[in-house]
Amino acid sequence: FKNEHVIVINKPAGIPMMGGNGVTVNVADMLPALKFTKSETPHICHTLDRETSGCVVLARSANMQRMLAKNFVRRVVPNSVFWGYCVGKPAANHGRIRMYFEEGRGSQIVARPAPTKDSKVAIAEYVVNASALEFGSFISFYPLTSRKHQLRIMAAHALRCPLMGDATFGGEDAFPSSLSVFWDMEKRDIPLHLHHRKIQLPFKKSNGEFVCVTAEVPKHMKDTMTKMGWPCDVDDPLIPG
Repeated sequence: FKNEHVIVINKPAGIPMMGGNGVTVNVADMLPALKFTKSETPHICHTLDRETSGCVVLARSANMQRMLAKNFVRRVVPNSVFWGYCVGKPAANHGRIRMYFEEGRGSQIVARPAPTKDSKVAIAEYVVNASALEFGSFISFYPLTSRKHQLRIMAAHALRCPLMGDATFGGEDAFPSSLSVFWDMEKRDIPLHLHHRKIQLPFKKSNGEFVCVTAEVPKHMKDTMTKMGWPCDVDDPLIPG
């Protein structure tokens, strides 16, 4: 998606946002090629984990970046949805998750159920769209904060249903033997099943509805969902527009 204010790209899984040691391809290095008719290089408004695919919003000016950045800090109403394939089924079909994160040694994140003087709150709502016994659940996550890895941690530790392919936070449970008919679980190379599916932008169309951008589901998730008989081309009604 592109208008005079923003560009929204569908980031592939496995592509990091920024460069670093051993990184040859990243989103930041691609920004000069996305100027189009503007003289200014686009600015990244938020980040996604390297392993996560989907919508990334780029502002076409520094002023627009400052305005849009506020939309990703903390929200009262969700303005985006992530789709995830989780191993197992949550105890409740919908709800709100609240956890408290603080930085540990190095880049370690410590998640707590209650606040401490050093913690920051992480909040997300979720809805179970479909589930299939021991195989897993198709879940929509609606983040209200933007903490690092928050949805992956919430799935693994609050819902106790790790995202498939999430070795970092789900460990062995993220590679269920029940899905060996679809994937070779022994290889442990299944891509993370988390996708930033849809985002609502603070711009209105001629009919008064907000502009929403939807990112196509990546092949690895589409394959899994199709094999489970779940639709992967439907709209998400909780993010209107």
